[in-house]
Amino acid sequence: MDPVLIVAAVLPLAVGLTNAHRDRPAVWLDLISWLMFLTDYFVRLRLRPGYVKSKGGIFDAVIVIFTAPIYLIPGLGSVRMMGLARLLRLGRVFVVSSHSQKIRELGRRLGTAAMYSAALMLVCAIIVDAAEPASSGFVNLGDCLWWAVVTFTTVGYGDLAPVTSAGRIAAVFLMLGGVALIGSLAASLGSFLNKDEEADEQAVLVGEVRALRAEIAELRAAIAGTGSNDPNHPRNGQ
Repeated sequence: MDPVLIVAAVLPLAVGLTNAHRDRPAVWLDLISWLMFLTDYFVRLRLRPGYVKSKGGIFDAVIVIFTAPIYLIPGLGSVRMMGLARLLRLGRVFVVSSHSQKIRELGRRLGTAAMYSAALMLVCAIIVDAAEPASSGFVNLGDCLWWAVVTFTTVGYGDLAPVTSAGRIAAVFLMLGGVALIGSLAASLGSFLNKDEEADEQAVLVGEVRALRAEIAELRAAIAGTGSNDPNHPRNGQ
């Protein structure tokens, strides 16, 4: 249920930030997400003794109660308060992430890449802020950070462009860093997604080897039993 809960927590929040949060598909999405949390709560309540009085159980109960879609009942609740209550589900995402080994590994891989990317963009933005004149459009550090993000992601809107040698060298490093990040992320995510398949194939291979060993042992036992009953067998003195 961990990946399902993460999607059920994040997706309604993303939809709530758009103008489509009042549409019927968004309402159904919110209702299904709440049912996911409700199902998870009752399953844990049944499988874990004392769960209802534990800290995790109390926290999950608060999430289920305060994020219930009562705004569907006329005169009860409001969509805005419901949007604030959905923020509680983000806490559940952090709890899920701390207990899921796969999510921790994925976060470690993406977190390392994000750290290096943020450091490179910040350094290049500071260089451009110091080197570029205000007439080129880089008025403050915020403009430089915007340009660094756009350049690093290889989007290239073209609204800002460095004119000095130092700024252009920083832009080259940003572009190369963005291309390298995309390639490394694609390779890392591919390795992460294929790890389960490799583990399954290894498990199947180990099972086949064990079955083969069992068959060989049975075959040896059968040959030994046949030989002991044969009067012409060398073990019987012939």
